[in-house]
Amino acid sequence: MDVGRSILDPKGVQVDETKVVRATTLAGLLFVVLIIVQGPVLNSGSPTVTDSAQKIFNYFSKHQGSIKASAALYGLAMSAVLIWFSGLFRALRKAEGGSAGLAVAALGGVVLAAAMSVITAAVEATTALRVHDLGASGARFFFTLQELAQAGILFGLLVLIGVTATVSLRTGLFARWFAAVSGVLAVVSIVGAFGIGSASSTIQTLAGVMLSLDTLWVLVVSIWVWRRPELALP
Repeated sequence: MDVGRSILDPKGVQVDETKVVRATTLAGLLFVVLIIVQGPVLNSGSPTVTDSAQKIFNYFSKHQGSIKASAALYGLAMSAVLIWFSGLFRALRKAEGGSAGLAVAALGGVVLAAAMSVITAAVEATTALRVHDLGASGARFFFTLQELAQAGILFGLLVLIGVTATVSLRTGLFARWFAAVSGVLAVVSIVGAFGIGSASSTIQTLAGVMLSLDTLWVLVVSIWVWRRPELALP
């Protein structure tokens, strides 16, 4: 039976810690929804880094509104994922016996990923807003910058997922099968992360696939902690 735990805040008001933990998992769900809307919904049919400058220019000039909305939602998704991580941070710290330990490394990973995501969103919005000033070659330059920066998000995510896998294998925080899958995901994310320095369509496609799988990973962790909030309770 799920029994909530309560503590008193400094003003003597009772706080249900179970509800707090579950609220962080809802932020994870919101993150996934925002990523789906800003990507497949608003940015469907986007060009690739190997497309011609004119094709990229045409795309940005015809979809300015949806691209700017997508960038805004991308940034908002990062706020949601930082709230989500607060619950995972508590779970990681508890699993390590109350010591921050590797949880701090995971924090650094999620902050790096969020920062790279906001940079990507800002470049995307700038390209859409100033596309006619930039011209075809300028639009292609900034679109390439956007795509390479997006691949760089994986550098932060591989730390987050790798640390969670390591802690889970050591402490049993999550099931061993999930820890093993997370470890594989972290390793493959390394390859996708090298898209930060490559215009190869294969590497860029792999980076996009890994970002999608990492988003799914956030959803699975959210569901797990929602069902077992005691993992993050003091």
